[in-house]
Amino acid sequence: SNIEEALSQYFRHERIGGNNGDSESNMYKCEKCKIKVQAKKRYMIERPPAVLCIQLKRFSLLGGKISKPVQLSRRIDLTSYIQPNNRLLSNSISCNGNNTSSPQISQGTGCTYSLVAMVTHVGPSPNCGHYTAIGEAANGQFFQFDDSSVRPISVGQALNTASYVVFYEMTKASWKKVVNTTGETTDHNSTILANGSSLLSPKIKLPC
Repeated sequence: SNIEEALSQYFRHERIGGNNGDSESNMYKCEKCKIKVQAKKRYMIERPPAVLCIQLKRFSLLGGKISKPVQLSRRIDLTSYIQPNNRLLSNSISCNGNNTSSPQISQGTGCTYSLVAMVTHVGPSPNCGHYTAIGEAANGQFFQFDDSSVRPISVGQALNTASYVVFYEMTKASWKKVVNTTGETTDHNSTILANGSSLLSPKIKLPC
């Protein structure tokens, strides 16, 4: 799998109630009609951060290590995961009534990020092991930091490393767009966790 697939899976629509075996207690109580109904929930980014921190789920509930490879990308685009009424995208998003698919973004717009650093873990569990880091220098060269040892590595090696925490920085073009459109700066950084985050705003789609 790759980082785009992981993001798509995290920001997917999630059905609340209506699944096989669900009781009425698992359904969503509509604030409008005051009854339990089926609903759809989705996390959205309320304000795109200058630095995006993505934590990959590398440890299981039983304490074991999850070593599944996740291919990173040099750049990622978060446009389709930003809240539709965000002023940065308000002029380029079109929603079709009750359509629950991702907002359609016009060409030429976007909120893109570049990979700048990552943290890796070597060891069988979170209780033991060793942490290293990979970072990009100003000239675009990636380096691996392992205690006092620092060595250059290729972009391909960096993108295929079994990373644990990944850092992406908003591109200059997107950053200028944020500042020029909103007239204010965004939060310095934001974190996306595998099991949800208070920095993300869940959106619920109701049938009524």
